[in-house]
Amino acid sequence: MIPVLRVDYPELSIVQHFQSLAEGESVCLGLQFAFQQYYLPDQPEVSLLAVVVVANNAGQLQLSATVGEPSENILAELHTLDANPQAIEGWCALVGWPWFIASSPIVLTPIAIPKPWGQEIWYTGIEERGQSLVAAQGRSVPLPWLMAVAPQYWVQGQQHQINLLKILDPLPEPIYGDLYFELHEEKQEVYVVTNIDEAAWPSAEGGIRFGFKEAKRSEYDSADSFKQAYLNKVNAYRAVRKDIDDLIDDLRKRDGVALNAPVSASQQKLWLQDIPQALLEKEKQTRTAMDAFVAVKPLSLGDVVKVPCYTPHSLMHGVRTVEFQTPVYERKILSFAQKVLTQTHWDTQAAVDIMDVEAPVAAPLRELHTDTHTCLEEIVDFDDFTVLRLTLAPQSQYRFEKACAYSLLMSLSAGVLINDVTLTAEQAVMMPNGLVSRIVNPSDKEPAIVLISIPKVSDQSASLGAESEA
Repeated sequence: MIPVLRVDYPELSIVQHFQSLAEGESVCLGLQFAFQQYYLPDQPEVSLLAVVVVANNAGQLQLSATVGEPSENILAELHTLDANPQAIEGWCALVGWPWFIASSPIVLTPIAIPKPWGQEIWYTGIEERGQSLVAAQGRSVPLPWLMAVAPQYWVQGQQHQINLLKILDPLPEPIYGDLYFELHEEKQEVYVVTNIDEAAWPSAEGGIRFGFKEAKRSEYDSADSFKQAYLNKVNAYRAVRKDIDDLIDDLRKRDGVALNAPVSASQQKLWLQDIPQALLEKEKQTRTAMDAFVAVKPLSLGDVVKVPCYTPHSLMHGVRTVEFQTPVYERKILSFAQKVLTQTHWDTQAAVDIMDVEAPVAAPLRELHTDTHTCLEEIVDFDDFTVLRLTLAPQSQYRFEKACAYSLLMSLSAGVLINDVTLTAEQAVMMPNGLVSRIVNPSDKEPAIVLISIPKVSDQSASLGAESEA
């Protein structure tokens, strides 16, 4: 029989029961609690049930858990369930809940967020537009639900500030697959290129709009005069863009499509056939004049792009990237060659006022550890987090130890083993606070690449200790 307790803070109950255990002992509990969904409007509460096994392993708390929405039948079944991990795991399979084992990485299950330029694939996104999932045994629950069970144990109380890991997956078509030209004041982000669409870029070299052309800047005697000239070109384009968007909104209404719903590129092309040709020609001319100010940074497979604050940027069509960023939703849109669906305006004037016009200089990656089997590089060291890239030779492994709140690991190669979890390409896991990562490349032919994100938490120093072996 597993007792079910109503609690306000499940982790407090977990710690209290742990403190009563002798070394080697464990206890099974059901903890029913109200969870405030802080990421939704008005923060509504939902009733959740966590079923946990709390163990004392050499004086350290070990937690295995599941969580979900309880029903009367589920609560009744717990009262008859044997209080052992095997019985709980079997019960989870029957009710469709995942069972997260203490010593295993937490597998992140992404969700797709449609965009006018393609899609974002969120691995740790928690906001109104969607919540990423975590999975075990092929079953999943929302990431914030699991974090609510034991936020200190999982992520050292950082459950509301988990670094955002996502993939940017733009369409392969020019214009339709180009992202917003935008800048950030607070959000820090870094891209790692994982694919270049060969149909879009036959040379296998894509691009990102990144800052401004040096030659164009040299035409003006000051940064202010350059900014004003650029602003004039954007405003001219904006006026044409708005006329087209207003006409397409009428076509959306005619066809029963919501005004701010993402639609396919083919649908947009159909609507454009109903737009006067003279207006389309004007759009092309003003867009070309605007883009003449903007620099394009070439990108190849594996390239890393650190995006400084105040630098306007726009990933281009057909360039797929992994992105790590601070979990802050703020941006200023300078321009976009489609209708912006998430806001009714552009932020051009405000962005131009604060943007950097000098080209940012990319620093070389810093090597942290290199031997015949491994290479560990620091991709970026931001105020809030660090991102590392680990390259493993065939048939080699690396033991990654850290003192940090948690870490996020994404494999860019298929077959990489992290502890007891085998990852496919672009699959990711969260390593809870204190869990050591043993990363193995079992391939006998190909090297493997793993990206690692480590947060910086106040009063918590992150340290790296590692050893590698063939």
